[in-house]
Amino acid sequence: MTVRPYRLFFLFFILITAFFLISLSSADYALLNNDRIAYGVESNGIVLSGLSKQDAQAKLAALYQEKRKSPILQLHHEGKMWEISASDIDLQADSAKTAGAAYEIGRTNSLLVSSWQILYAACQGKSIDPVITYDESKLQKALAQIAQNVNQPSANAYCELTKDNQILVMPEKIGKRFDYASWSQKIAPALHKLDFPQIAELPIEEAVPAIKSSDLQSIDTILGSYSTHFDPGEYNRSQNIRIGAESLNHVLLAPEKILSFNDTVGHRVSAAGYKDAPVLVDGEVVPGIGGGICQVSSTLYNAILLADLKPTERDDHFYPSSYVPIGFDATVADDLIDFKFQNTMKKNIYLLTAVYGDTITIYILGSKSDRPNYEIRLISATDKILSPQTITRYSNELPRGTQRLEANGRQGYMISAYRVRMQNGQEIGRELLHQDEYSAKDRVMVIGTK
Repeated sequence: MTVRPYRLFFLFFILITAFFLISLSSADYALLNNDRIAYGVESNGIVLSGLSKQDAQAKLAALYQEKRKSPILQLHHEGKMWEISASDIDLQADSAKTAGAAYEIGRTNSLLVSSWQILYAACQGKSIDPVITYDESKLQKALAQIAQNVNQPSANAYCELTKDNQILVMPEKIGKRFDYASWSQKIAPALHKLDFPQIAELPIEEAVPAIKSSDLQSIDTILGSYSTHFDPGEYNRSQNIRIGAESLNHVLLAPEKILSFNDTVGHRVSAAGYKDAPVLVDGEVVPGIGGGICQVSSTLYNAILLADLKPTERDDHFYPSSYVPIGFDATVADDLIDFKFQNTMKKNIYLLTAVYGDTITIYILGSKSDRPNYEIRLISATDKILSPQTITRYSNELPRGTQRLEANGRQGYMISAYRVRMQNGQEIGRELLHQDEYSAKDRVMVIGTK
């Protein structure tokens, strides 16, 4: 009888497979019973094949000890060198765990998997990564110290105003920065493989400032300015005004962008240097952190109006302010009330602030091409006077029939504020900015009942 070819092939395949499985099983059995690491296994170039776990551990420990003698990182920049050693970052190589991982090749619970591991290691080789630990925070600290020696801060280009109101543009300064946090992540794989010493040139990046000379090329004139006065004898309030003014100094605003006073100046907190000074809360003067900051926002409000810019958010005080004409104040409060304006010019505008003696001045600089050919005046009109009411209170601490004026009271007003455009002495346009109501303050009379 003739045996068909495919049956011969099938029979041959079964025999070969059986032989292969028997061979693998024998190899696996031999490995499990000779207490040796499988053929083809190595770690960091150290051949571990045929070694016992203890011998492999000793061999690896010797390698790790030798590796720790030299610096793990050697960094260079402009002729300077910094070294970081294993002890600097508590780098440890666990020879016992690494030898254990090598020993486990071919010793799984699955015969098939174990056999495959033995075959693969024998044919392709198997490299065991060392078990490495180190203190990441100490590495970051060591790199940060290097960064302190290398980094150079950038500086914005800025404008200065001379005594005769000429504008000078001072160039920017390009800084240098070593981004050690991200670099430490890139070097981590090499450390975990004991691939050191790592000798590298520091990856220094340019630190480009936010404002460059090119951003200030069009700044060549004063579009508007405004000054208000304060009592320098009120130290805390004066200090708050200075801090607020400095926060606005050298601010650049691109066309169509909106400036938020609160976002620019920041929270009025003691950590920022602000102090307790009188503030107006619900019509009453009380001590509060940052008192006086509304004078800065009101000064800015008048400056941008004279520069022909657009206010987009503004609120009045409960009562008229003493430092600006009625109707031209702009109150602010952390996270509650903001003052905002928009750069409606075609070119950038630039804020300069100056505080000298008892005066704060805010300048709005810009391009001559954006300066209008008319003069701007700010005018307020009283639409209505609000008379105070008289509140009568009785007190048994005063003799009967006697009276005492406890509060004088104050008139209130309904005001319309205008921005008027003048040309050759003639009014050519009048813009109603807003209508405000400043509440009257009640007159309080106390009558005795004792």
